[in-house]
Amino acid sequence: MLDNNIAPNIQTYSTLVDSYCKEGNVVEARAIFEHMTKRGVHPNIITYNTLLDGYCLRGEMEEAEKLLDIMVKDGLMPDIVTFSTLINGYCKSKEVDKALEMLEDMHLKGTRINPNVYIYCTIIDALCKDKRLQFAIKIFKDMQDRGVAPDVVTYNALLDGFLRNAQVDEAISIRKEMENNGVAPDIITYNIIINGLCEAGQLVEAVEVFSTLVAKRLQPNVTMYTVMIKVLCRQGLLGNATKILKDMVDNGCSPDERSYNTIIKGCLNANDIGMALDHLHTMTSQGFAADVDTTSLFLCLLTSPNVTDTDKALLQKYVLENKEGVDKHITELRSRLECGPKVVGIDHKKLTLPYSHKVILILYALGQCLIIHLDRVGTPVNALESLDNFLSDLKICFVGIILPAYIANGPKFSHNNIAAKAI
Repeated sequence: MLDNNIAPNIQTYSTLVDSYCKEGNVVEARAIFEHMTKRGVHPNIITYNTLLDGYCLRGEMEEAEKLLDIMVKDGLMPDIVTFSTLINGYCKSKEVDKALEMLEDMHLKGTRINPNVYIYCTIIDALCKDKRLQFAIKIFKDMQDRGVAPDVVTYNALLDGFLRNAQVDEAISIRKEMENNGVAPDIITYNIIINGLCEAGQLVEAVEVFSTLVAKRLQPNVTMYTVMIKVLCRQGLLGNATKILKDMVDNGCSPDERSYNTIIKGCLNANDIGMALDHLHTMTSQGFAADVDTTSLFLCLLTSPNVTDTDKALLQKYVLENKEGVDKHITELRSRLECGPKVVGIDHKKLTLPYSHKVILILYALGQCLIIHLDRVGTPVNALESLDNFLSDLKICFVGIILPAYIANGPKFSHNNIAAKAI
């Protein structure tokens, strides 16, 4: 344009700034901004808001504050978009107190710029994520006192906050208020409720809520289906979990990689190798692959005394047929292992394990027994997942040490012998 002596106008510059900001290239966007001012083209509120959003998206709040000062000196007053952008930026950067200060600043300015439902919801959500639930309720009541009606997104933020902190009774109260105020729950609402019930160990209640969705003409999404598959696997109801997977397909909701890996892990944890391999075949035919944790379970079962020789042969066949993918996961497991105890002085063929790794092996075996017992007696899912995470770290060490030996020795390798030696 400049070569043809055509001067860009404010709309052209603003479009360029917006384009660079959306790409995350705020440096280039600022360069365009500086170029336009040097050429005598004064940025308008849209230009400023666009560049502010670019800084906020990158969490560069100090730069956003400096730009706001320039904007005010340029004679432009912040509008509702300016406040929304900055408040969202502060909340995303976990500077909730600054967001609250800006909200108070809006209140002090009177009725010229009133906070809207988006601004209130953004702050409530941030407070809930920061576990400041009572403050979130205070803001929630304040918005209603000021004539701003909460929408479904606002209620969802509160529900998620209370349920994530195991405050089920408070969440039920919010749900009732939502209903009394005529705000219809959406699929995200039910997703939050089902997740919350699972975290609180109320698995039966979670299944009951899920079963009501069809009557409410709500279509579960892939995340909700996957959560239910995990819940049913936790209860040992593999048949029901498989039915849920089939229902997904029948209802036009395609299972994703996480859905398949969830049910495969459920089968493996229940030592149903045949069903796990059936689901694995379906998953791979859909273009998905086993994730590193699923692969880790497959590999660990190769050494389990609770798996029959026939099933071990099927597992070994899978490992050999998918060597490239398995090797990739083993590399990832070993890279994680480097962050933990070092595998030093190990002759994989003789399996001379250092003392620290013998302890790991024993802990892993005990942990597996413990998690099965806790699952049977109905321990809350969040507690089981915490133990799962602990065992995951042990498993990484376990696989990094044991697997090469098994591959080297084949069926002659004995998990029991290693445990005995460790003891």
